[in-house]
Amino acid sequence: DPGKTANQISLHARHQYREGRVMHWWHPITEEGSKSHFSDDFLWLPFVVLSYLRETADMGLLNRREPYLDGPPDSIYNHCVKAIDYALRRLSPRGIPLIGEGDWNDGLNSTGDKGKGETFWVAEFLYGILREFGEVCARRMDHSRVKKYDRAAELLRTALNRHGWDGEWYRGATTDTG
Repeated sequence: DPGKTANQISLHARHQYREGRVMHWWHPITEEGSKSHFSDDFLWLPFVVLSYLRETADMGLLNRREPYLDGPPDSIYNHCVKAIDYALRRLSPRGIPLIGEGDWNDGLNSTGDKGKGETFWVAEFLYGILREFGEVCARRMDHSRVKKYDRAAELLRTALNRHGWDGEWYRGATTDTG
């Protein structure tokens, strides 16, 4: 149901901070939740937007305006850009996303509380988002962002293959202690 999906996208955009981070596990009745320090929470918005665009070709959704938790309304496109750019600011010295409190795998929660642990799964997730969202940027004539995301994707791919591949499998994550 594209209408329900678009409304869900708007709901999630309204639970995002201007920096790109999102609220983690908010409660819809009270609107209480915590500011997420997880590595994947904020990337689900652009991921779902990309899925919506593939299914509907409704590029108009990107112009829909929703407020941030701590700021004025902005386009869904800019909400997605904020999430992606936030992820790109949260890389380890090796160029791998920091895991923070965890990623989609709850078994890895708290492996990066000190800000050093990495998540190779989010590296793969972010790589896919960068490649596909770059195409959205191109359709919107946002050429500087296309270049930025293409370069970031290539750097991420190189770092992932250098540090995440063990010769047979991709690692899941590293802890704060390596």
